[in-house]
Amino acid sequence: MNYYIIAKDIWNGKIKKTDTIVNSKTSEYIDNIAADSLALFVIANKTEPENLKIKFSFKGLSMIKNYKCKNTDNYSLRPYGTQVPIEPGKPFYAFAYILPYEKDGFQYYCAVEYSGKDIEKWHQEFGIEHYILFEMKFY
Repeated sequence: MNYYIIAKDIWNGKIKKTDTIVNSKTSEYIDNIAADSLALFVIANKTEPENLKIKFSFKGLSMIKNYKCKNTDNYSLRPYGTQVPIEPGKPFYAFAYILPYEKDGFQYYCAVEYSGKDIEKWHQEFGIEHYILFEMKFY
């Protein structure tokens, strides 16, 4: 089975950049999935005041992607795909690298993540200025 991962870089509610992280169908370095699981590790951190670094590690291969960000340490990588059904042929959001929803001096990540709101509309729902969505599809 093939799969892809793409990133959607969202600023002020608009997708500013779409980036293919991996597509097993077109990559000579990534294998198809032969079993019912995929070994994938994702590590995210800030490397500069306005730069996020995300490392994707597969069996025998790693790749690093960099994204512009706000000058804050409040970004958090959330495993969004654990909340949605995964069906072959249907895209789903696996991860979200987000800023928190802020209200009354508190910061909320889980309230956003588990809200049930349309993930692409978190800016409109929560006022989150910037976040990156990682969409996957098995096909």
